[in-house]
Formats: sequence, structure tokens, C-alpha cells
Amino acid sequence: MIHKCFVIFGCATMSVKNVIKILIVIITVVIGISFASKVLENKTGKNEYGFLVENGKDIDVLFVGSSHMWDAIFPMELWNEYGISSYNAGYSSNRMPINYWIIRNSLQFCKPKLVVIDIYSYTEDFIAGTSYTLHTAFDGYPLSVEKIRAVMDLDETAQGKTDKIDMLFDFCTYHSRWNELESSDFSHYYNNSRGANWPIGVCEDDLPLTNIDVSGMKYCDTIGMRYLEKTVEYLQNMGIDVMLVFIPQPCTEEAQEYYNYMNVFCDEKNITFIDLSKENIINPKTDYMNFMPSDDRIRSAVVNNEYKETSIYDNNAHLNVSGAYKITKFIGEYIVENYDLCDHRNECEYTYWDDDYSEWIDSEIYWLKATDNVKNYLMLISSPHFKVEVKASSTAFFFDEELHDLFENIGLTENEIFIDESLGDTIIICVCLNDCDEIIDEVTIGYQYYRQCEIVTDKNLRR
Repeated sequence: MIHKCFVIFGCATMSVKNVIKILIVIITVVIGISFASKVLENKTGKNEYGFLVENGKDIDVLFVGSSHMWDAIFPMELWNEYGISSYNAGYSSNRMPINYWIIRNSLQFCKPKLVVIDIYSYTEDFIAGTSYTLHTAFDGYPLSVEKIRAVMDLDETAQGKTDKIDMLFDFCTYHSRWNELESSDFSHYYNNSRGANWPIGVCEDDLPLTNIDVSGMKYCDTIGMRYLEKTVEYLQNMGIDVMLVFIPQPCTEEAQEYYNYMNVFCDEKNITFIDLSKENIINPKTDYMNFMPSDDRIRSAVVNNEYKETSIYDNNAHLNVSGAYKITKFIGEYIVENYDLCDHRNECEYTYWDDDYSEWIDSEIYWLKATDNVKNYLMLISSPHFKVEVKASSTAFFFDEELHDLFENIGLTENEIFIDESLGDTIIICVCLNDCDEIIDEVTIGYQYYRQCEIVTDKNLRR
């Protein structure tokens, strides 16, 4: 009997040891997969939306929309000028169904007083372009009931059905990224621009004709419209103000009639709609950028089953940095005048916003110095943060009309140019920050180099 007890006890002891070993192996595997998953995942989603998860409580205004919104609003500028704490949750290819679920997922972590929505994609009749678009939109949010609901709802892209397990557990997607890993994959990072893009470029071609004075309007019964209605209803039920905006861009008369219908829709919903294309803010010669030739974009839309005749496929339609500053200024002034928001600039809890703003200005200087294209450089120095001095001969300033437009956009007239006839056909540009006289960059542009869109000064010698 005693012998049997020892045998049973010994077996029990062995069983406990085996269970412990198995648990240790399981825990080790789970930790390993968890670590590998964080390292291997594409960081785009977390870079774009991770701030909302970590610091969403500090956000008063949330901007949502497509690449047109992503390119148009600089939250850090709204912070510096007005003390508005905002985030730009717009991103390339985000459509109304994605916007709806981005808002619902974001509102788990932030309680904005105002949500501003770009209406561009409301005319479109599909949910999403690609699975990559969905990953970018939702990888940054932790697993939750709202994320599961989003994945279950957004079950089809223009390329076919989505893999729901793949969407919820992105290790399935990124487990083979070993050859793509960089040092940034091993560090924590969030977007100090508060989600905004930094769109560099000046359109090379004439913009397509557009008539923003079209007075007619049409109702558009699309998937985009239905999700826009759901979004507005959801936000109003949450007690959150809603503003709809149309970002300036060329479009067909029919598309403009669809956008004009937003006046009726917003009157019915008792919310604000601003068609920014009618506010005379943007200069078509200086404030748009080339993204992709129109024909290439149309071919891409057809391949991805995204094509719709009323959509805008001329990618000169995207704003550049110059255009974004102008739109940001208009929106900032409108929000301050029409919504009761706090100016947080002197609050202790927001000191890290000042730090991030300083880093954002450093990034602006970095991109300026890294630019060796003449047109892009002249566009970038139109930033309100820069003071610009130009030296040139009396003839060099007027290389051609396009260069003249870019100089006017900086705020420099012929009378404000330092004339030095010894410079011949060259122009010297000195750039300082507004709050100091120290030169942060200096370049020389010669006529022959301008024709090639190149800056003379070797970038390695730039200050």
C-alpha cells in the first residue's frame, strides 16, 4: 500500500513537472511570437495612428479623410498658432467606410470636441482599394470589439475578399519581413507631425479645366454616401460637432454637382460644410503637386476596380506644402471663430506638444536642405516659419513666368530683391528662421541649372 502511494505520488510529481515544463514552453513561444510580431509588423499603421492610442485624451479636433486631407492640414501649425490640439487621421486611399471605422476605433482613446471630414470619396461605390490600405488604417489599433467589428464589416476590397484572421493578427501578414527590417523596426516611434503628410512637389503640367461655380447639385446614392450618413449620425449621437470640407482640387462639372449636394445634406443634419475650393485660397500655379500622371492613375484605378467617371484622377489635384499651409491657416481661423475650444499652449500637460513642434520644425529644415530641385525649394521656403533674402541681377529674377509665380508665393516682389548686377544669371537665396537671423540654408541658382531644375550648391556643403 505504501509502495503504491509512493508510485502515485511520484507519478503526480512527474505530471506536475511536465505540466510546468509545457507551460514554460508555451509562455516562451507566446513571448517570442509577440516580440517577433512587434518587430516584424509594418510600422506605417502605428506611426500614423499610434499617437491616438497613446495620447488620444489630449486631442480636441480629429481630421479624417483621404490623401487630400492627409496633404492639407498641419496639426502642429494649428498648435503653434492657435493652441488647438488636433490630429490628422487622413491617409492615402482612405474611403468613407474606412473613415467611419477609424473614427469609431479612435474614439475608444480620444474624445474630440470636433471631427472634420474630407468628403472627397463619398461619391465612390466601393469599400476599400486593397488589403494594404486596411492594414495601414487598423494595424495601429489594439485588438478590441470595435476593431473586430470593423474587420467583419470591411470584408471586401476592390481586389477581393479580405482575410479576417490576417487583419486581426497581423503576424500572419508580416512574419516574412525579416529581409526588410531596419533599425527603426526595433525602436518606439510616433508621428510628431500629428499624422500629417509632408507633400513636396510642384505640378509640372497645366491643371485640367474646372468650373467651381457650377450651381447645380445631384444626390449621389453610393456606399460612400451611406457611410458618410452613418458617420455623421454616430458622431452626433456621441455629442461631437461635425464639419465636412471639400479640399481644393480640379474636378468635372458632374463631380462638382455631387459635392454641391453637401450643402443640402449638411443643412438637413445641422452641421457645417465648407467647400474650400470656393474660398480663393489656393494658387493653381504654386500650390499643387505631381503625384502620378493622370493616365497612369486612371489605369491603376481600372486595374483595382476603383474607376468611376465622377472621381478625380488627375493627381496634380493634391496640395503641396505651400497649399497645406494656406488651408491650415483658413481652417484654424474658422475653428477658433466658430467653436469653443481651449488654447492649451500654457498648460503643463501639453508641454510635450511644444517639444514635438520643435522637432517638426527641425524636420522642415531637414527637408529643405535635402531638396535639390529648384521649384520644390522655392515652394518649401514659402513656409511661414522662414525669412528669405534673395540677391540677383536685375534680369535674373525673371527667368520665366513660372519662377516669377513661385517667388511671389514666397511674398517677395521685385522691389524686395537685393540687386547685384555682378551676379549675372544667378540668384542667391538665404533662408533664416523667423525668430533669428542665423542663416539655416543658402543656395545658388543659375539659369542653366534652373532649366534642369537643379540647385548649384553641393548638398554636402549646405549649412
